[in-house]
Order: sequence, then C-alpha cells, then structure tokens
Amino acid sequence: MNGGQDISLLEHPAVRWLDELLPTEEFGRLCDLLGAPFVALSAMAGAEIVSVDVEPRTSRASAVHFTLPQHADPKQKVQRFSAQEFRQRLVQAFLAETHEDRFPSPPDRGVPEGVERAVEWLGEPFVRLSVSFGLSVETLCATPEDAPRVLVRSGEMSEHLRLTDFRTLVQDCLKGQLQHWQTPEPTLDLEAITSAQLDLARGDHASVVAKLQTLPNVGLMLVRSHQLEQLPPSATGLILGGLRSLARALNQLDRIQESLDAMRVAVQIASTTGAGAEFFHELGELTSGHGRHGEAIGYFRRALSLGHPRRQALFHLAKSFHATDRHVAAMACMEEVQSHAVRPSDRGGMSPDEQALMTSLKDTLGLPWAEFRGAHPVEVDPPTVIETHRPKSRPSPT
Repeated sequence: MNGGQDISLLEHPAVRWLDELLPTEEFGRLCDLLGAPFVALSAMAGAEIVSVDVEPRTSRASAVHFTLPQHADPKQKVQRFSAQEFRQRLVQAFLAETHEDRFPSPPDRGVPEGVERAVEWLGEPFVRLSVSFGLSVETLCATPEDAPRVLVRSGEMSEHLRLTDFRTLVQDCLKGQLQHWQTPEPTLDLEAITSAQLDLARGDHASVVAKLQTLPNVGLMLVRSHQLEQLPPSATGLILGGLRSLARALNQLDRIQESLDAMRVAVQIASTTGAGAEFFHELGELTSGHGRHGEAIGYFRRALSLGHPRRQALFHLAKSFHATDRHVAAMACMEEVQSHAVRPSDRGGMSPDEQALMTSLKDTLGLPWAEFRGAHPVEVDPPTVIETHRPKSRPSPT
C-alpha cells in the first residue's frame, strides 16, 4: 500500500462542466424534452440545438433542429432529425468513439501523476457524460500494486469501481436511457394499483407484475419532472404501496434485480414524503435476503438515521454484520436490542430470533468476549418510572 494516493476529482473541469448549464431554464427545458444525457452528448459533440418541435400529445419532442460545428462543414445549414433519430445518432457516435478497440484502455495498476492523468485514465468523455446521469465522480484511489478504483456516488449510494467497470456503467446508463426514451410514456393508473394489491393478497404474483410493470418508470418520471409535489398525499401513498407490492411480487417470482429496482424507486419517492426510513429498511431486508449484506448494511444504517424503530433496524443490521464477519459490530447492535427488550415499553424480553442471533454471536466471539464483558459490563439505563399523582380528596362539606 506504500505510495498510494486518493486523488480528488471534484474540481476538475470534466466533472464541473455542467455546473453553469444545469441551473438555466433553457437547459432544463431541453433536458425535459430530449433527456439530459442526450443534451450533454450534443454539447460534447459541439452541436448547437436551434429549436425543438414538440408533439402536442406528449411531453416529448418530435423533431430537433440543430447545427454541427462549423469546422466540420462550413457550408452546412440547419439540419432536422426526429428526436428519436437524434438520440440514436448521438449514442452511436459516443459508443463508436469510446469502443475498447479505439479508446485507450486504463492501466491495470499504478498511480497517475496528478488529476489530469487520473481523468485520462478514467476517460474524459466517460467522466463528462456520467455527470448527466446524476453520478458524482469523486476520488481516484490508486496504489502501485493494486488496480485503481474510482469512488462514484449516486444519491445516498456510493461504490468504488474498477476503471473498466466505471466505463461500462456509463455506457449501460446511456443505453438504458436510449431504451427508456424510445418507449411510449407510461401512464399512472391508480385503479390498477388497487387491483394489483388485491391480487398480491391472493398470491397471484404474475397478475401483480402484469398490472404494475410500468409503475417504476412512472415513478421515476414523476420524480424527475417534479410532478410528484403536485399529487395529493393519498395518490403518493398509493404509488408507494404499488411499488412495494410490485417488489414483493417480483421477489416471489425470483426476479430479484427487478424487485430491487422497484424498491429503489419507492425509496426515492418515499424520501420526499417523510416515509424514507420505512422503505430504506424494507430495501435492506430485500437485499440481505439475497445475501447482499454489504449493500444491506448501508440501507439499514440509513433507515436508522431517518428514525426507523431502533430495535427492529438494529436486529437486521446485526444479522448483516454477522454475515459479513463483523461480529463485534453485530454484538454492539444486539446489546442495544437486549437493552430495549428489558424496558417496560418492550415487554416480553428478546424474541426467539433475537435470542438465537445473540447466542450465535457469543459462540463466535467466544471466551475473550465473555471476559471483556465480565470486566466491562453493559450499562442498561434504568426504566423510567412515571408516577401518577391523584388530586387530594377534599373534605366533604358538613
């Protein structure tokens, strides 16, 4: 690990290049009509969007008028493509330019000489485009012996990626956006949600999926277009319930990734309504249920920070810590769970599942932990006694 460096990328122009454009009304409107990645690609290519024709029956553009850089063809005039063809050509050009056969591959190991070299290793076009997906490319972590990794953050989630994986992520995001914009706009059907929830209660998971399969796209559209704030709370609650039903049905059908994707959309919506803790916790349960405990730990911690009931969240957090061999952290969680179990508000003691996990942790940690706790016992707060004072009886009048 000698000679390793963490190189901050946050101030590099390739990361900050959209900062001045994003707040402008014109850029925001173009992103609503064409999609932010495609507006970013056109800017990267030097194309100037002159005007956009909008189809009255949809919020999406039907045609784009644009010019290419003058140095490409000084005599060219304004060109017109359908919005779909405009996006397709931009994507084809980017994928061709950055194809592994033509674009330099990142090194397998080593430390770059400065931030400019670090961005070159990542691939500047990939860094520039990643910003349009809401990704924050923060730090390049490099050592002489190991493969360099880049810290990428998206909302509440962050991950260290190999440089080739980062490039693949950007390309996959772009392909996914192209597919999204090629499909018809989904519509919100609240009656279908109610019907699907009844299907879930009957165990008809296939019917739930058939009725709600477009709901995640609807939810994302509502979030990105800021239309969510215009809905009454009852409608937002119904959407959240529908996404939860869809996630559970997909999980029962072993369509795991789709189940997680649906719950992640629910988390985004719930975070705007004050229900984020509940949905972060359920997302943690889904991921841990499929052995993805490292990911689940972050969700359970987030649920705790947002105010989810501590005893429940700590128990699930302890299970994931235990599964990832972080036994002391798991025991710390379970000792707090145990302290909750002896409080008057949580009568009944520890549940069988809680007791089984505590026993497993004691067996794993063995005698050293028992000796440590013998010397340093856990201090449990005494229960709060609330005394009620009855008013003194007045002497009856004689």
